[in-house]
Amino acid sequence: MPINSNDAHYNIVASAIKHTLAYQGEQPTLNEIASVLNVSAYYLQQIFKDWGNLSSEQFFEFLSKSYIRTLLKNSLPIAKMHSNGFGALTRCQDSVLRFESLSDEAFLRLGENETIFWGLAACTYGHCLLVWTSCGLAKIAFWVANDSLAVYEQTQLKAVWPHADVQQSDRVAQQLSDRIFGDVDGSVEIAAAQPNLTLLVRGSTFQRQVWKALTLIPKGHVCSYQALANNIGKPTAVRAVASAIAKNEHAYLVPCHRVISGNGDFNQYRWGVTRKVALLLKESAMSPVWRV
Repeated sequence: MPINSNDAHYNIVASAIKHTLAYQGEQPTLNEIASVLNVSAYYLQQIFKDWGNLSSEQFFEFLSKSYIRTLLKNSLPIAKMHSNGFGALTRCQDSVLRFESLSDEAFLRLGENETIFWGLAACTYGHCLLVWTSCGLAKIAFWVANDSLAVYEQTQLKAVWPHADVQQSDRVAQQLSDRIFGDVDGSVEIAAAQPNLTLLVRGSTFQRQVWKALTLIPKGHVCSYQALANNIGKPTAVRAVASAIAKNEHAYLVPCHRVISGNGDFNQYRWGVTRKVALLLKESAMSPVWRV
């Protein structure tokens, strides 16, 4: 897949995040990070602006532990963040997401009745991989550059749907990515083959409770694992909550990246801590709650 401006910008931002977190105690400056990345400070500042409408001051402020702790402290309880129901804040361009829960048996039967499509696409956060049928999205994951496409198709999709007709369509995947991440304006027409914005969700009742609660955390907000456990009425199930989060198959749309440790650490993320920080960084820059 060719590298576009989004890829190049994200790669530089990601490298800046990595270096800043690695030397957080030393509080690196814009000039120091630019030197490490072999670019000018002016160019790096312009990348921050083009990628996320960020100033360098905002970049460093967000990555400070004091800011994250304050943001976490000032966050409302999840129930008060949103009062209009499951998923109503999760929008892709002009469409509201719909969720369809499937049993393991029903999920496996998709391969008998539907063509399983998959594809790679560029997005604001590097690359993403999408799997869908005419019924909806089965998976969206951020793509790790050194992963093998052949291995993915043969060992992942074929393992789940051994008798399915599996087809790759990067073109349709890119259209869907543009719609999800807002990398294009609303005038772009989605092709007829485009999957709708229904998420095909497979998991236990407990896991679905956790994923539902995640959709109630608006952009620009974060919550702790304990707060999430409290929200679903299972205050002692923090580890089980973390396990359910790790099994989320719909990156970004079911925003597990908005959950961090109660001490302000970003903690782990299925698709890498750097990408988690990038997601939170850009969402915070777009949010009216930037200043806390």
